[in-house]
Amino acid sequence: MLAYPPLPTANVSYGKPGYQDWAFNLADPEGMFPRPPGRHGAVDWFADGGTPVKAARAGRVVEVTPTRGQTGQVFGGVVKVQEPNGNVWVYRHVSPCVQLGLEVEAAQTIAFVTTWLDGPDHLHLEVWRTLAGGYNFGNAIDPRSYTFTLVYQGEGKPPPPHSESLRLVVNDRRWAGWEAAAGPIEWIVRNGLAKTSTAAIAWRGRVWRGPKDVVNVAKSLHRTYLED
Repeated sequence: MLAYPPLPTANVSYGKPGYQDWAFNLADPEGMFPRPPGRHGAVDWFADGGTPVKAARAGRVVEVTPTRGQTGQVFGGVVKVQEPNGNVWVYRHVSPCVQLGLEVEAAQTIAFVTTWLDGPDHLHLEVWRTLAGGYNFGNAIDPRSYTFTLVYQGEGKPPPPHSESLRLVVNDRRWAGWEAAAGPIEWIVRNGLAKTSTAAIAWRGRVWRGPKDVVNVAKSLHRTYLED
């Protein structure tokens, strides 16, 4: 079953309204247990304060925490929605508009992005394997592992053709499909790759190898499908 995107988004880029950040599994001292060091067990989805947040999957609301202000690292409120299979979708930095125990459908508005006075407004989205597993990185599922039904709309850019053919490998890390690889491509465009990197990218039946060629292809894909 496909998951509905919780916020309108077309591209993947850090810190821009309406864009998704691919920050799952990065070091984060405020992140999931065990700490130290902590891991960012979520993606941050950037959108203006007040943007409706929609349920990515149908389920039952198992927690509603009212907003806790607009400053600091812990701001806004929380909504948790548990799927029938036990997975829990955790929506943080939001102003809830649903009640505990409510059954919600995918794409139903459940909250609004909280305006953050200390940085860019965003939804912090976690997926837990179980409710009992709690705020622990071993209990976290990368939200990017879900294929959202509406991703490349609203920005005047066409969806990438044959997106399932995209493959990216950098230093033994692998990403398959456009939604998984778009974030790393954005990072490569911003930061480049070290000359000693082992890298390859496959797209529409062609394969490029080596950091120089991978960076050039990433820039081309970025210009065509991601850049404003």
